Amino acid sequence: MPVEEPPPPQAAMSGLFEHEYRIDVPLLEWKAAADRVAAAVTAFCASPLWQHLRALPEGAILPIDRKTTFEIDGLAVRAHPDLAFRDGGHLCLYDWKSDRLPLAEHRLELGTYILLALGRWTEDPAAVRATACNPVTGETAEFTYTAEDVEDIRSFVRDSAEEMLFPLEDPAHNLAPTPDSFDCTADPASCTDCPFLRACPRWHR
Repeated sequence: MPVEEPPPPQAAMSGLFEHEYRIDVPLLEWKAAADRVAAAVTAFCASPLWQHLRALPEGAILPIDRKTTFEIDGLAVRAHPDLAFRDGGHLCLYDWKSDRLPLAEHRLELGTYILLALGRWTEDPAAVRATACNPVTGETAEFTYTAEDVEDIRSFVRDSAEEMLFPLEDPAHNLAPTPDSFDCTADPASCTDCPFLRACPRWHR
């Protein structure tokens, strides 16, 4: 009796956006992207931060995964800074940024990580230092937050979630109506980097 071959492993769901949607990217653009990654890794390994992390005591670096969440009024909010560690009396959060926005523009995003930290690692927002860092240039922007800032950020997240849940047919179970219930953008150029193309009616036309 022939031995059956085992089924092939399931493909990982981590393919690049350009691969998933078969977007034609010139080879020079791929090379530039690869060069940026190499430069970022090289710069990080030569940075004072890396040396500092290596000298931290065991257990100082805190675990984070893609399922890390905190709650606001029963709403689960995902948040995952790139790095979290304890350093003396402080809790340090880092997020690496390689876009063209000034690092100061990321204050609100890093503020959501404060909400995660307050529910998970500390009770004092003044003890948290949140830093946006460009891994290629070494540029950094450190943010601190007051208790009032924290409440403003919590309100922003709550309002943003309510705005996204409002069009749903069943918000409590995160169920949307039919795709035809949503209008397509008037600017098709924005479709080229939209992560929801596969679910979009325009994609299937």
